[in-house]
Amino acid sequence: MRRVNGMFRRMMHLVMVVIIIVAALFIFQQIKKPKGPELTSTLVGSRLEAVSELTSAKMTYNGFIHSEEGTIPLLTQKAYFMTYEADVKAGIDLAGIEKRISVSDTAVTIDLPEIKTLDIKVKPDSIEFYDQKVALFNGEKKQDALDAIQAAEEDVTAKADIEGLKDTAKKQIELLFTALLKDSIGERSLVINYK
Repeated sequence: MRRVNGMFRRMMHLVMVVIIIVAALFIFQQIKKPKGPELTSTLVGSRLEAVSELTSAKMTYNGFIHSEEGTIPLLTQKAYFMTYEADVKAGIDLAGIEKRISVSDTAVTIDLPEIKTLDIKVKPDSIEFYDQKVALFNGEKKQDALDAIQAAEEDVTAKADIEGLKDTAKKQIELLFTALLKDSIGERSLVINYK
């Protein structure tokens, strides 16, 4: 019986030593395990700020303009119908984004500026004139071309679905930021506000 008790005690000591060794190895590995960088607004901002101005939506607008100037036919009166094509881009300016990011244990919040129209570019080679009435005392062909481009830009601003383009840009930005930051933010939720 004493012999069985002695073996039992040795077995218990051996089991205890094994448990202590396993626990020590586990603790050592947890301490030794490299931790990723702490998530801060600076870290998140550095991933976003490199972009600066982010165009997230673009549309091509086909326009039609009728213009008429002057009062005396053939002398001062000129008129035309014009078709054109313009690219319109919408997005946000990311300069200084680092200051608009806050990180908590549960969320990463980014306060973005409102979506805006970044560029309206009329394609000069797409401009076509129809039914032109030329004035005899109009020698400013170069100025007419510049006026036509300016009129086209104003026409785009007035008639194109800029608000729809901005809504599309907003959705694209949210998808992009979610994809770009998902590995960095871990289990935190991503909250995007527009101010």
